Amino acid sequence: MKSTFIVENIEQALLPEQWIMLASLSMNDLNWQHTIINNHQIVGRTKVGMFTTGEQVSFTVHENSGTIESASMQWNPFSGKRNQKNIQVLQEYMRLNRKIYSPEQLSELFRSYFSHNKANYSDHIVLTKGNFIGTYSLIAINVLVFIAMVASGVSFTEPNVMDIYHWGGNIRIYTLGGEWWRVITSNFVHIGFVHLFLNMYALFFVGRYLEPIINKWLMIILYLCTGIFASLVSIWWTGSRISAGASGAIFGLYGTFIALLTTNLIDSRIRFALLQSFLIFVVYSLFSGMQPGIDNAAHLGGLLSGALFGYCFYAMQSLWRPFVITGIVVMFCTLSLATFYLVTHRTYKAQMIELLSRFSDYESKALNVRKGRAFKSVNVRIAEMNNIAAPSWHACSLIVDSVDKLPLDTLLSKQKINLMRQYIKARIEENKLMIDADKNNRANTDALDSVRAIIHDQLTTIEALRY
Repeated sequence: MKSTFIVENIEQALLPEQWIMLASLSMNDLNWQHTIINNHQIVGRTKVGMFTTGEQVSFTVHENSGTIESASMQWNPFSGKRNQKNIQVLQEYMRLNRKIYSPEQLSELFRSYFSHNKANYSDHIVLTKGNFIGTYSLIAINVLVFIAMVASGVSFTEPNVMDIYHWGGNIRIYTLGGEWWRVITSNFVHIGFVHLFLNMYALFFVGRYLEPIINKWLMIILYLCTGIFASLVSIWWTGSRISAGASGAIFGLYGTFIALLTTNLIDSRIRFALLQSFLIFVVYSLFSGMQPGIDNAAHLGGLLSGALFGYCFYAMQSLWRPFVITGIVVMFCTLSLATFYLVTHRTYKAQMIELLSRFSDYESKALNVRKGRAFKSVNVRIAEMNNIAAPSWHACSLIVDSVDKLPLDTLLSKQKINLMRQYIKARIEENKLMIDADKNNRANTDALDSVRAIIHDQLTTIEALRY
């Protein structure tokens, strides 16, 4: 919301720069952080806190008039009254200061201001109010995905692991197994409404500051690229746990903005208060993320990559079309690293898939000899168990040993490998008991029942560990 007041027929005895300095002195008295853009415009900001962005107040001198505008940087039910109050109080202080300072004093102060601020305002960026199309587009996509999830039957408050998996959650064994797109989709999938709401508020908060600096397209590119980095760090650090949510990408945007706040791209009278506020928020969020169930690895991955991209953007300011060049550099670095990581790790994963496929073939071959046992002679049954089943189970045992040697500790857990070993051992014991039963024409029923109970329990446990 914005309020505007036009000062008609301003005092002709004052030059434009004298009016601007008069507004600057008044904003100083009000403890408003501000920056003189040129000799016709000044932009200030009221108090900034962790949960409030304050209002942006500008004073612009025209040929025969001046315009005071106050605009809220975020929605607030009282923003209209606060904007009007800002305009009124600035007018009052300007009237008081007009009685104190002469035109000559104002001109001298204006010249002194720029002599102490060697960098012209064109070297800085001021945080201005805009349309925030990039921020609102990202929020809309996240909300629409959640609505689609709920419409398909996913729980509004507590989606289960399989729901998150089917909608594109990031889980190492599948992401590295060829489903690379999960490093992107997981940044738009949320685990319940509260998760969505908190992330979207954080995205809205940082977007209102960052997007006016980097523009809508770079905002979207940074969200996607830092989200990819966050997903890669997550599967590298957390292993087989499934993760989802926009927080990694949002931390990336916070990292970018914090990086820019440490440069002179944003005027010092604005950036120090904002830097303090954003650092407190990020540190608090990281400490809160240490509790179980929160993917802090993704948060750190997004934060660090975002900071790197922020400094990259700052370094590109002197180049032709810095927004375009930064976008290209960011996408190239992200895609190169992501491709390298996914391809190199997929080599091990492909080996594992091939070995497990062979395991399944040998297992089926060993179990198929049991079909039609009642119609086979004893000698045929013994021959098949000795010449087909026994070698097949032995081959399965060797395959499990081969899988265990791959660097896949988090892709296929040690627990599951040990269970598979026990399963093969039980199958080999079962095969021996069946051969003895055929040879002696008498089955050791108790021993067979005991072994088969073990096999059943192991299969059930292995299936439970599937995800």
